[in-house]
Amino acid sequence: MFPGRTPWRPTTREAAHYLAAMIDGEGCVWSRPGHSLRQIQICNTDPDLIAATLACCAALDIHAYVLERNPPPPRKRNWAVYITGRRGLARVAEVVPIQSGAKRAALAVILASYVRRDSDFYTMSHQEARRRGDEALRLRGEGLTWRAIGEKLGCHESTACVAAGKAARRADGGAEGSCPETGAQPIRSQRAARMEQRR
Repeated sequence: MFPGRTPWRPTTREAAHYLAAMIDGEGCVWSRPGHSLRQIQICNTDPDLIAATLACCAALDIHAYVLERNPPPPRKRNWAVYITGRRGLARVAEVVPIQSGAKRAALAVILASYVRRDSDFYTMSHQEARRRGDEALRLRGEGLTWRAIGEKLGCHESTACVAAGKAARRADGGAEGSCPETGAQPIRSQRAARMEQRR
């Protein structure tokens, strides 16, 4: 991500406390009413701090991605780390000791906004999530509807569809994330494809 910098490999304890400090000092925990966007955003102009934040997320098994932003002067070039999705947000709530009461409350509201019956599916390990995706793909091949598959897996039908899409893409040796029937890509994949076309 940042060439020439020695990667930091923090312990789990170091990672949890450093990430808490970044969220408390530089982060924003927010969601948009009536919109599916729910996230933690951490912005800074120092690439070393951003690299360290990503290292902490990796050490804690929290999926995060970063976007570089180049606003017009006099604003400085900066980077934003995003933590999205129930699994990642729930992991932050579980292991990161955020000190800001307002941000802890905002995170609790976000997690409570997810459909309750999906909670196990989104907070399970990546290995178990993959197993569920493979199972969803198998059941779809047997002719079950997405609703029926969702009921068997204990999740919403759209969740089953996305999980099966990831399994299908893994089986084909491609990138994860598309729907097996529509081929629709997630927003981040669409953005990456557009950036690749511009090069």
